[in-house]
Amino acid sequence: MTVVTQSPTTDPARQAGTGRRPVRGGRRPVRGGRRLVRGLTPGAHRWVVRPLVRGALWLPLATVAAPAALVGAARAAAGWQRALAGVGAGAGTAEAERARRPKARRVFGYALLSLLPALVALLLVALCAYSVYFGFLYPLRPDAIAAIGHPFSADPMFHASWGGPTLVGAWAAHAAVGAAFWAGSLLFLHALCALQARLTRRFC
Repeated sequence: MTVVTQSPTTDPARQAGTGRRPVRGGRRPVRGGRRLVRGLTPGAHRWVVRPLVRGALWLPLATVAAPAALVGAARAAAGWQRALAGVGAGAGTAEAERARRPKARRVFGYALLSLLPALVALLLVALCAYSVYFGFLYPLRPDAIAAIGHPFSADPMFHASWGGPTLVGAWAAHAAVGAAFWAGSLLFLHALCALQARLTRRFC
């Protein structure tokens, strides 16, 4: 007589009684990492990627919109602005009517009013790019890469540098300044993106 027994760790009935899912193939699904990635990705896109892209493209598209409106391509120019700003028009509204038949003078006025804030936005994007080189990639700079072989030892080249006299200290100090530049630039970019959306709804 042969007695067949089931392991308590692989018995579906027992696992159902404890509220746990049956283990298949001896592996349990990893949930924490996926939740973290899924939570960070939309936030990074909304707070970092989107304002940087809009800030970088606003001035070129606004500059092109002015001559495009004068040569009869106001509708295309307005469509570019609306796509960049992420502005949609509800059906049956005055905004939808403007989007369907934008007037050249309104698109031209939008281009003129956007030049200054778009220039500021582009400068903020450039500041973010420079902060990566200035702070986060500090050890790779020509004036610091010579000390990369002894990052924790004092080096005369860092005596007058922020966070010196070691490469690690100087790197930490410059990275902190770069992070502050990023935070301030992104806040200003969000404010400028809100202005961009308002101008787009009003004129395009």
